[in-house]
Amino acid sequence: MDAADGSDVTELRDVVVDPNSPGTIYFGYSHGIRVTHDKGATWKEIGGSLHRHYTESIRVDRTKAGVLLAGGEEGVFRSENGGETWRIAGAAGWQIMRLEQSPQDPCFWLATTQGGGLFASHDCGKTFESSGNVGTGRTLYDIAFDPSTPGRIALAGWGPGVVVSEDSGKTWQQRNAGLPRSEVMSVVFDPSKPGRLYASVHEEAIYLSEDAGKKWSLSGIEGSAAARMKFIPESQ
Repeated sequence: MDAADGSDVTELRDVVVDPNSPGTIYFGYSHGIRVTHDKGATWKEIGGSLHRHYTESIRVDRTKAGVLLAGGEEGVFRSENGGETWRIAGAAGWQIMRLEQSPQDPCFWLATTQGGGLFASHDCGKTFESSGNVGTGRTLYDIAFDPSTPGRIALAGWGPGVVVSEDSGKTWQQRNAGLPRSEVMSVVFDPSKPGRLYASVHEEAIYLSEDAGKKWSLSGIEGSAAARMKFIPESQ
């Protein structure tokens, strides 16, 4: 394959750069997963062996070359050979919305779902188990680990709004004071300031909290529906 933008590539859902392999980029889309090993000059499909090809989230284990996790319509799938083969890791039958690896503990992963709540892995993504009732029956769209505060995690959901844990997911609190509604699409922590959290409220705006979601204020981009927010490291 020579390009990632052909007529057969629709609904690009997620993209990740492999920190273990310079020039390697993966993206998930409505019909599978593609990879380039030459900075985008050529691409190949690696999601063909998945029963349902739709891929909402794709992540690379930052500590283990060739280990990928993908989330689609039938759960979390794991590959140990760069996507040549896949096996189910958990959340079977649930639509996965987001996968994230803890910045402090590389063996701790979280997966959000549409209706099934939150699933967690403590064995480097090999298996995922339900994390209780947080977000069950609703859609949890996003996950954010606070890189400067171990144990602090935020979730974004349609109905729950912003939900925060200070103890690595053992307990959760809804933190929506100051938000206009509880339909939140995305959350992200500022890596340079502990507790600074941004939330995208659907068709409202971006909101800012300086205390990990306990209080919120308007930040900007009113009328927006930002599906994803990321901090880009400054070039050295």
